[in-house]
Amino acid sequence: MDYYKADKTGKERSEKPAAGKKRFSTYWIIVVLFLTLLAGGTGIFLFVSNRPEATKGRDLIVSALPGKKPVFYHLEIEKNGQEYFLKASDIFSITYRDEFVIRDASTSSPFGWGITIDMKDLGVPRAGRVLLRGVDIVDRIMKSEGRDRSSDKEYRIKVLHRGDIIASIPVRVEVTPQDWLRLAREAPEGKSRIESLKRAGEMSGTDTQVNRMLAKAYLQEGNRKKAVDEYQKILRKRPDDLKALAELAGIYLEEKKYSEAVHIYRKIIKLKPGDAAAHANMAFAYQGLGNLEAAKTEYHESLRKEPDNVAVRYRLGEVYEKKGQPAQAAEQFRIALKKKPGDTAIQSALAAASLKAGKYDEAISLYKELIRRNPRSASLHANLGLAYGGKKRVKEEIASYRKALELNPRDSTVMYNLAVAYEKKGMAKEAFRMYESVLKLRPDDADALAKMAEYFIKEKKYGRALQLYEKAVKRSPKDPVIMAQYAYALGEMKKYREAASGYEKALKLGSKDPQVHYNLAYTYDKLGETAKAVREYENFAAVRPTMDVLSKLADYYMKLNQYGGAVKAYERMIKLQPKKASLYAGLGYAHGLNGNIDSEIECYKRALRYDRNNEDVHLKLGAAYEKKKMWSEALAEYNKAYRINPDSREAARKIPQLRILMIREKHKET
Repeated sequence: MDYYKADKTGKERSEKPAAGKKRFSTYWIIVVLFLTLLAGGTGIFLFVSNRPEATKGRDLIVSALPGKKPVFYHLEIEKNGQEYFLKASDIFSITYRDEFVIRDASTSSPFGWGITIDMKDLGVPRAGRVLLRGVDIVDRIMKSEGRDRSSDKEYRIKVLHRGDIIASIPVRVEVTPQDWLRLAREAPEGKSRIESLKRAGEMSGTDTQVNRMLAKAYLQEGNRKKAVDEYQKILRKRPDDLKALAELAGIYLEEKKYSEAVHIYRKIIKLKPGDAAAHANMAFAYQGLGNLEAAKTEYHESLRKEPDNVAVRYRLGEVYEKKGQPAQAAEQFRIALKKKPGDTAIQSALAAASLKAGKYDEAISLYKELIRRNPRSASLHANLGLAYGGKKRVKEEIASYRKALELNPRDSTVMYNLAVAYEKKGMAKEAFRMYESVLKLRPDDADALAKMAEYFIKEKKYGRALQLYEKAVKRSPKDPVIMAQYAYALGEMKKYREAASGYEKALKLGSKDPQVHYNLAYTYDKLGETAKAVREYENFAAVRPTMDVLSKLADYYMKLNQYGGAVKAYERMIKLQPKKASLYAGLGYAHGLNGNIDSEIECYKRALRYDRNNEDVHLKLGAAYEKKKMWSEALAEYNKAYRINPDSREAARKIPQLRILMIREKHKET
């Protein structure tokens, strides 16, 4: 506890200058004679005696002399029903529980003339014969000392004679931590309350109550940093204080110090494993850190403890949305809505998740219900339009967007979506006008610029389209789609070098559209860069193996003498069209050029299964048999070709040659 006490000597001198010599006035002569007569013979005896009565008598007479101060004997005080006689060497102790009255000051002044009692140091304007309460004095001192922490002020009861101090009794005011707490509770929010709590804290030692009150006072003042300091003081004293841990973690969440919050919630869960709120709050902290998987796990754990907690269920739905799992998000929102039917926020979240998950019927139903409650919401009509668009109900989609624009005419996003819907409906002019409206509100909208440029491409107004694409590219230089469209416009203007550069940039920006590879290959073809063209056609075919591109590749490989590549290209085409004779013929020819005669013969045979009267295949099969020196088989194929086309010069030439060759071979054998 604090003590407010007197100085070390217990004496105080009056600052009043010493009086000069005074003349022995008639007044004083009369007083002395009066006192002498009053005492009579006894008075003379007292003046010369050493007994106490004699001493007081002398004091009484001396006090009456000019320039002499009365002698102080004691203060008569009644405190809490008991009488006390305090001498100048005593100390008077006061607590907030005390009540006391200073009854009198015993001095040598006759009849107490000129004697006053001063307690102004203690804030008491009138001291004598008045009931005084210790609580009033303690409170005044605490308020005074609270304003001046450095003060070491000493308090005294002063006895004065005509303004001069004749006695000064030290006063010790005992202030306990409970006094400061009491003052803090009574004080309004702010610095005075905090100051009182700090003083109580300095005196309380290991008690955490004051730290907790200080933390809350700092929070009310908006000083979270100091509140955190107080909670940390509590936890240093009591590391397992769950309430302090929870309140500290809550501050960290508000401050978005999510890592610190996670650390605290782990401690809470370790101390109290079944705390569903701690799991939920830790999940929220993980969510703030972007660790969605950990957040999902903690939300599920919280719901395992409290499955009916709608708020946690809603948060889990949000996590699934951010993870790009709208179907799982919708499932959580559905459960929440069952537990809290009619909740607009949950219903809106479910509608949005259903829309993203492609559950368009559910989204349409939910948005209609929300619109029934709030028909003037432009955003609800706009989202309903998106849901109708997902169902390809373009008529209703357009109607919803129009209603949204009626409620909010300057919503450029809805304008853009309406323009796209017009395009789907084949209303090109209406779409164009709507894109123009978007650009009036957002002149640099790259998507609208690109869409208008597309319109001009369809109209074969490539110069106008190119101007718009140039603006769009400046606005969105890292958009691969717009860059590819810009390159296409350049190609249509026969600016192939610039077009190739544009397609290359689109691919570097991350374009996944195989058509970009095809267009780039076509552009390289125009530039005469065959090897680059082949590479891009291969990239296209790796994703979208069309007959057109594979056929181009097969031709390129044959021209470049890359017969193995041609074989693979024909094999891929056969997978697409397994009964097309010309593909087997082409594959056989590639095998032959690659030196694989057996595979060549087999491919020609397969080709003839699907086209028996193909003269060219019979001729090629005959030539293949010749390579294997299978003369009779070769002659048979040439004869078939001749029967199919008697005008075939190749067959007419080969038949007699083979017959002569066969006769010679026969004679060699004999």
